[in-house]
Amino acid sequence: MNGRPLLLLGFVLSVLLGGTFAGAQQGARPSSAPPVKYGFIDKSGKLVIPAAYDMTNKFSEGLAAVKVGDRWGFIDKTGKMIIEPQFAAADFFSKGLARIKIGRAVAYIDKTGAKAFPAEFEGGMIFTDGLASVKAGGKWGFIDKTGKMVVQPVCVDAGFFLEGVGTCPTQFRQLKGEEKTLPDGRKLVLTPSTPDSGPLRFSYIDKKGERVIPPRYDGLYRISEGMMAVMVAGKWGYLDLTGKMAIQPRFALAMEFHEGLAPIKTGAKFGYIDRTGTVVIAPEYDGTMGFHEGLAAVRIGDKWGFIDKKGNLAIPAEFSSVDSFSDGLAKIASGGKDGFIDKTGKTVIAVQFEDAFPFSEGMARVGIRQ
Repeated sequence: MNGRPLLLLGFVLSVLLGGTFAGAQQGARPSSAPPVKYGFIDKSGKLVIPAAYDMTNKFSEGLAAVKVGDRWGFIDKTGKMIIEPQFAAADFFSKGLARIKIGRAVAYIDKTGAKAFPAEFEGGMIFTDGLASVKAGGKWGFIDKTGKMVVQPVCVDAGFFLEGVGTCPTQFRQLKGEEKTLPDGRKLVLTPSTPDSGPLRFSYIDKKGERVIPPRYDGLYRISEGMMAVMVAGKWGYLDLTGKMAIQPRFALAMEFHEGLAPIKTGAKFGYIDRTGTVVIAPEYDGTMGFHEGLAAVRIGDKWGFIDKKGNLAIPAEFSSVDSFSDGLAKIASGGKDGFIDKTGKTVIAVQFEDAFPFSEGMARVGIRQ
C-alpha cells in the first residue's frame, strides 16, 4: 500500500466491470512462461491443498472459491469440491452468502451452491453489516440477505455499510482531465489516480436510506472504529458517525483506524495519530499500512519493515513488499519470490512462491510455477 485511499471501487471500474471480484486481483502471467497454479499451505508451510487451480480466493467460513478452467466453484479445507465449478466468477463467503457471476449477472448463493434468492443484478458487492450494494437500472442500492431492496438504487457508485452507516455517492463533481466515451455512449473524465481526483461526491446514509451526512466530501476511506476519513479543500480529517468533525482536516492524507491508530501523511512522510488526532508516531516513513496484531508495515526508502505501537522498528526494513500480519504471520517478498515471517522477523516459511496471500482461517493461498 502506498498511501492511496480506498475510494470504494472507483467509478470507472464499477461502470466497466460491474464490481471487481477478489479473485481477479491475481496477476496474469506471460503466456510464454510455464503456468502458475494455486493451492493452499498451512502455517508450517506444508502444501495441504495441491496447486491445481488457475486462481483461488481466501478461505472464509470454511470454504474457498477456486477457478478450474473458466469456471469457479468452492472447496472445503480438505480440498473436496463442495460446489462444482459453474460460475463465471466467485467471491468469498460472508455471513453465509457468496457473490457469484452467472454470465454477466451478479447473484448470491448459499453454501449448498443454490441461489439464496431469485434476483440477479447488473453488479454487486459482498455483504457488510448485513447489507450488500447492488446495481439495478444503472444505479446502486442496497439489499438485505433475503434479496429485498431496502435502500432504493439512487447511488452512482457502489458503497459499503459499516457500523450502521453506508456510503452513497449521488453526485459528480467537475473535473479536469481527458474525456472518454464508454461503449454505451456515456462520458466520463479520466484524471490521475490521486486522492483529490475522484469524480464522486460522497454522502452517508442510514439503513433506511435516509441521508445522515450531505454530499460535501470529495474523498473518503471506509468507516473504521467509529471514524470516517474525509477530504475538505484538499486536506484530510475525520468525522464521527454523527457527522461531527472529530479531527480537523489538516493532513495531506488520512487513512483507516486499526487498533486505535491511523496512518496520516504530513508533507511527503507518513506517521500515525490516535483517535484524538494527536500524532503518536512521527511522520518519517515513505509508506505505511494499518496496525494488525500489534504491528504495522512501514516503508523506508524502497524497503518494507514493521513497527510497534511505540514507533520502534520491530522488524528491519529489508523486504521489497509485505502484507499485514494475520494469524501471526505476514507475507513478505524478496528476490521476486514470496514467503512468510513471524513477529520476530524470522522467516518461518521460505521465500519460494510465485505468489502468496495472507493467511485466513489457518491457510494461505500460494502460486507455484508448474
